[in-house]
Amino acid sequence: MVDTFVKGVMLTSLSPRFYKITIHWYDPEWGIEERVCFKGGNPSLHWKQEEDNILLTHYPSATREELMRLLPTRSYTAMKSRASTLRVKRVIVEKGEQLTWTFCLQDLAIMQKHGLTEEQLRQGEGANLFTWSAS
Repeated sequence: MVDTFVKGVMLTSLSPRFYKITIHWYDPEWGIEERVCFKGGNPSLHWKQEEDNILLTHYPSATREELMRLLPTRSYTAMKSRASTLRVKRVIVEKGEQLTWTFCLQDLAIMQKHGLTEEQLRQGEGANLFTWSAS
């Protein structure tokens, strides 16, 4: 049945926790529809050597904000875990930083664009669909 109505479907990764699904319909009046979706759980992207090198160099003394800017697809929680695996320790103690621990900068940019909070996303489960547009 899908083959009857759908010309094609494309998934586009926007960040580790968000993706876009684009549906191209055969019927020209239906056009193209897109939806941005949130993936629940913890993404476990493979670490690249370049990312490990950044962590080895900067994790001991950079602020959380600096680390997140250097590794925009990694949450601070992921950085801590990887640093532990690499046996790298922090030499600075930060107090009062307001940055999230579980979302990366790319995720946060999408959340800001769509007016979403961490709390809103945590209340839902799985691949929550939160925007829809048709052209």
